[in-house]
Amino acid sequence: MHSVSRAVKAGSPLGRVVNGKVQPGTALLQPTKTIASQQRTQAAFASFSTTTSCRPDLTLVSRQRQTLLTREALGWTQRFYTTSPTSTTLQELEQLLTKGEYEGFQQTCLTAVKNPTKDVYHFLLRTLAREPKALAPLQSDSTAGSFDPLNSAVRILTDMNYEADILGKTGLHPDRETILLLLQVAGSKEASALSQDAEHTRWESTRVLVDAIRHGRVPTVMSTDQWELPDLNIELDQELWKSMFGCIHASATTPAGVCFKSELDTATYLMADQLCRSSDVQMDDQLWSYVVEAFGNTRSTAKLQGVIPRLPSICQSNPALYSVVAEALANCGAKTQAMTIMSTLYHNNKSLHSSRPFAALASQYAKIGDFEAIRNMQKMWETKGELSNVNQASLVELNRSMLSAIALTLDRMVYVNSKVFRDRQADTLPEDVLPSMSTSPQLNRIQFSEAEYLWERVQESFKTISTTELTVKDYDVMMRITTRLNLLQPFVWPLMEYASKLIPEMKALGLKPSKSTYHTLMETMARTREHGNSREDGRVASQITEVLGEAIKDGHSITSASEFMPLIEACFGVYTPSPFTARQWMYSNQLYPASKSALEKVEKMMQVVLAPKEQGKKHNKKGARGPNVQQYHDSTTLANVLAGLAHGDELDEVLKRWDDLLLQGVERDAKLYQTVIGASHRQEKLATYVLRNIRHGMAKERPPVAMTPEILAGLMNCCVRTQDAISARSLIAQYSSSGDIQKTSEWYMPMVRTCLMVDGMEDEGLFLLEEMRNNNMRMDVSSGMFYEFLMEYFVMKRMDYQAGREIFKEFVRNEQNQIKEILGSKEKVLGTVNGQQAIMITDKELEKRAKRLLEPVDHMVERVTISTTTASMLNLLVLSHIRERAELQEQERISGFGAGSQERLKDAQIVIHYLTGEIRRPESHLAPQGQSAPLSSVTTDSESSRASPSTTSINASSLLFHTKKAHLRSPSGFKVPDDERDGHSTKGRLVFVNKYVLGEYIDACIKEGSPEMLAEADWALNRIMPRVIKPERMAKDTLRLRQALENAHNRHSSLQQEQEQAGE
Repeated sequence: MHSVSRAVKAGSPLGRVVNGKVQPGTALLQPTKTIASQQRTQAAFASFSTTTSCRPDLTLVSRQRQTLLTREALGWTQRFYTTSPTSTTLQELEQLLTKGEYEGFQQTCLTAVKNPTKDVYHFLLRTLAREPKALAPLQSDSTAGSFDPLNSAVRILTDMNYEADILGKTGLHPDRETILLLLQVAGSKEASALSQDAEHTRWESTRVLVDAIRHGRVPTVMSTDQWELPDLNIELDQELWKSMFGCIHASATTPAGVCFKSELDTATYLMADQLCRSSDVQMDDQLWSYVVEAFGNTRSTAKLQGVIPRLPSICQSNPALYSVVAEALANCGAKTQAMTIMSTLYHNNKSLHSSRPFAALASQYAKIGDFEAIRNMQKMWETKGELSNVNQASLVELNRSMLSAIALTLDRMVYVNSKVFRDRQADTLPEDVLPSMSTSPQLNRIQFSEAEYLWERVQESFKTISTTELTVKDYDVMMRITTRLNLLQPFVWPLMEYASKLIPEMKALGLKPSKSTYHTLMETMARTREHGNSREDGRVASQITEVLGEAIKDGHSITSASEFMPLIEACFGVYTPSPFTARQWMYSNQLYPASKSALEKVEKMMQVVLAPKEQGKKHNKKGARGPNVQQYHDSTTLANVLAGLAHGDELDEVLKRWDDLLLQGVERDAKLYQTVIGASHRQEKLATYVLRNIRHGMAKERPPVAMTPEILAGLMNCCVRTQDAISARSLIAQYSSSGDIQKTSEWYMPMVRTCLMVDGMEDEGLFLLEEMRNNNMRMDVSSGMFYEFLMEYFVMKRMDYQAGREIFKEFVRNEQNQIKEILGSKEKVLGTVNGQQAIMITDKELEKRAKRLLEPVDHMVERVTISTTTASMLNLLVLSHIRERAELQEQERISGFGAGSQERLKDAQIVIHYLTGEIRRPESHLAPQGQSAPLSSVTTDSESSRASPSTTSINASSLLFHTKKAHLRSPSGFKVPDDERDGHSTKGRLVFVNKYVLGEYIDACIKEGSPEMLAEADWALNRIMPRVIKPERMAKDTLRLRQALENAHNRHSSLQQEQEQAGE
């Protein structure tokens, strides 16, 4: 306590101010333990203004630092404490104050204080609090110094205490009302405008003043013979505590108050902690609000949770208190508790008087990208919120949080789509190596509608922020939003119409774009598909160089190699949209030529900016063998260069750079090995070199590079490329015996995939697959890609159509289990996106997926959301039906008995209609509405056994569940949701329908020959096929199908004519 209540001695900054040696603005009331050794010659008064008070035997202050009240004979420093009566009354002072006659008022004050009373002192304090300019220096006073009411108030209090304790006038001893008036002066906002330093000084004085009062001391200035402040002898009651809180809050909310935020939080926390430990104060809602707010601002969760049970119950009479409680809980991260309180206030009150709790909650939800929760709060406020300037400021912050949450949500969408794209390519590169190559070419239906919805919310939120309130951070968030939307749908949100316009707009408003704003734009320019898939001409790299030059002109320097990443990415091409199935990636020989000239320019730029000039001289001494090497790459940039050159089939360049890594000063770590191995499986020569040489170097490194699932997957892919069964068996045996391979799906999936794709290893692959099932390993860790691969293997390679459909059923069953787990946990599913936690599935998406997967349906395909992975599986499903139909027709021809071939074509018809998103309605009976099945998506053994003997084989393999066959003559029994109908198309083109599958389906319909199937073939050929392939290729690619369809129509017409003639 002594460290708080001790005041300064002579010789300290306060003493120097009294002697006129320090400019106003120096902190005068400061906690200190310094013991002055100077002689007791004068008193030190706490005053910024030089309004000083002293006993008759003390020296006067410098005349240059006197105000009107201390000047010449009018100053308090020259008055004598006499007992002569005075005719001056408080009524006269009030009249002069009302008339605004400040000069006469000051003269009368000097007369009044010759024989002061407590009422006079209180009147002066009240005047300093309400109308301080009445006691300020007059404009005619050229020698007047600066004036601060707080210093004059502390001086008055010092006089009162001196006269009471020293002169024996006990009636003048400061009482409760005196302290309240002093706190009013300290918290008054009527003071003259001060500089930022002076404001900070005044804040420090207020803080020390409050500390003295709450520790039971009179906040006066001590003389050199005093050890501590005098006792206050006043019990701190409810009103005094509220005045102290209000005073210290008011002092910190000056125009420069933002600088005092941390100091204010510390001061209020100490006050709240002291108050909570005291049992003498009767607490009310306002005082509890101060306490709760202090704990919330300092993130003191334990203290806050300890206070909440002591609060009065929430009711309609205390919404203000619980608004503060909700805000404090939100600041401490207790979002659920805070939202529960706000929901209660929303339902129990006619209006909500404060938007600050919503702003605090929004800032917490923005950290995980929960824009839906912020949107719900916006709706609540729009319904019952009260309009005010304070609330409007909080709403601006709420909308800023909405923008941040949407930006993180879009980051998550880009990340998830890129991960799915990488998984389908069997890409094992590190996530930060050539991310541009895995930019997803297409959204699924739910994502498409979600992106449009988010853009609408962005426009609404951004409009609420006025032009004068826009900041650099706001534009940085908008840059993230527009660029992520471009990565998701480049032709809907092109860069030139959205993101590229933000930087000129910022400069027009006088804002300087940040380095991150420029970097986000350059990063997107390198990764977007708006410029096509090729980067060979170097045009994209040139555009990014121009943006980088603009950033440098704005004063942003380049300090690391990672800042050149967008330029490096722009030198290499982007993956083309995935083929029909993921397995085809393994045999794809497509190359992605690199712009070597652009790469050379980028590396020269890096060398000039980053490489030390002296380094080249050190390594280029006379007689040295090595070249003049300068280190300007780091591990990540080198990994990107190696991966890009490998994808461009620059084998010699890759091997040369790999051998020169040590000369670059970069160690071959796990990341570089993962990169060069993962980028090698598309070129047979490089894959062979990796298996023969590079993989053995891992054990030779010091320390040795450990095997990881990603490196193993890359090596397995190289075995597939080279069809090297010996190396594959050697790798599996080596790392299995060493214990590196764990019994988890991430280790087993690449081994299973390799064994099933390398000739002669299918038995090992099926054994490993069975081992995965026996150990209950999850197969969904690769975004469904492994299910897609297995289905393609059984349908296309082994022609086991029943097994392929069982894989599809297992995929849907696994999706159901995932949704049930999420719904059962009742918690948000969080994942890591770019090193930050984010919600991985929104409530809207969860609701749609739950509705699809858990509600009754007529057909299993209705449970599937169309995406790149599921579209591939649905195409395979169509093929399995069509090709099995051909086998069943052959069995029917030989045996003469029905084998269910017709039902296979009906199943294929339902799947193809769902895949295209169009419902054709031929003249046929629709399934009755009451025939929809209960929750189930898989035919069980018991259901198959209950079927009749003649249809058991059909029902066991069919995808039609719990619905009578007779009623399913058309696919019209289900509908594609309207908000998802356009998500599978781009400018009218169906991107999720494979042209070969559609052609085979049309051919099967033509061969079937019935009027209904001929109409189906005509619909698929003339309506769907033009949306699948380019119009200019229609005439050539569909010539055989059109001729076959025409011949089928002619045969059907001839047959009808013959039947009519025979009937006649």
